[in-house]
Amino acid sequence: MGLILTEIKKSLNKKIIILSGILIFAPMIYALMHLKEYDYSDWLSVYSNTVGGIVALLFPLIVAFLYLAYFHQKISNRFIIYTRTRRAIESTIKISIIVNICIVFVVVFLMMFVPFIFYVYIEPIFGIIKYVPENSNLFTEADILKAQMDHYAFTQLIGVSPFFYGFIYSIWVAINGVLWSLITFYLTLILNNIFLGISIPFVIYEVINFICAMLGFPQYSSMIAIFPFNIGQLSFGDPFVPFVVLLVAVVALGLYVRRNISRMDSLL
Repeated sequence: MGLILTEIKKSLNKKIIILSGILIFAPMIYALMHLKEYDYSDWLSVYSNTVGGIVALLFPLIVAFLYLAYFHQKISNRFIIYTRTRRAIESTIKISIIVNICIVFVVVFLMMFVPFIFYVYIEPIFGIIKYVPENSNLFTEADILKAQMDHYAFTQLIGVSPFFYGFIYSIWVAINGVLWSLITFYLTLILNNIFLGISIPFVIYEVINFICAMLGFPQYSSMIAIFPFNIGQLSFGDPFVPFVVLLVAVVALGLYVRRNISRMDSLL
């Protein structure tokens, strides 16, 4: 545990902290600066516009840079190789994987949860956003609630409570962020090339989105599974189809790395 905490402290340099702050607050600030360009009916509409834009489009790239840049620097400086004298290379890689998971999960969770908390609980105090639900033929609180629950995947959870939806959805995105970051992590190890390790998952992410849209199955695209804001209500199970595929890919790459770790050029 001590080694993991030490590694987390080392990896959280000034650049990563600044990047994390930008990722958490910049989309929300941008949305607030362009309020006049949209008619929002409720907090869900402005929230979906905040987190479902550039963040959704560049998601694999965003999660890759949170730890991989630091890890690649360690590989380039042959730091990991020098640690062989103190502990097995397998232990060093395992620690790096755990640290990657922790950092990506926390940052991505906050990227989703902080805007949610602001729009649902803080903004109403100050009345920054003027909602116009009547433009969407929503005239009562009951109308708005029903529209929210019927709008996107997972919004059924708003029926339990908005907080429950925001918390669970933020966890969902964070878990997906961890999986995409592990794809880039493993590919960087296997290919010994950070450019390919980052670009291949991003290209796959975009190609899957394009193919699913062309074939008429957008609900199974990698982006819609995580950010289901550009499509109508989905079956509760639809997002789990691409999630399972992603999980299988991560497990397969992880097993490959584990079995071939002693022969990888990046660690020799």
